[in-house]
Amino acid sequence: MKPKSLLVFICLSLFLNCTSDTDNSVTDDIDNDEVYFPPINSDIWESKSLSELGWNENELQPLLSYLEEKNTKSFIILYNGKIVIESYMNNHTASDSWYWASAGKTLTATVTGIA
Repeated sequence: MKPKSLLVFICLSLFLNCTSDTDNSVTDDIDNDEVYFPPINSDIWESKSLSELGWNENELQPLLSYLEEKNTKSFIILYNGKIVIESYMNNHTASDSWYWASAGKTLTATVTGIA
């Protein structure tokens, strides 16, 4: 199969597999909170705890230890826009600047795709 034909086949396969008859049982378990956006002129950002979401709190510390071991500077999880976990490690703080070249490529691609 030619590369161009293969690409068309893959795209059609993906399109045909995306039907509206999907199982919505997964979305039934999702909290129906609206997405939160913090106020523009404020430093206050609402949060949720792991226990409120029913997440396994015992697995948080091994995750944070692993991230620190891999030289991660910061880690955040948002749920519907609210902060669930915000952690800084390896002598990094919320106010530190950090060069994030590779993330810039991802951000550019995402914004281009949305546009």
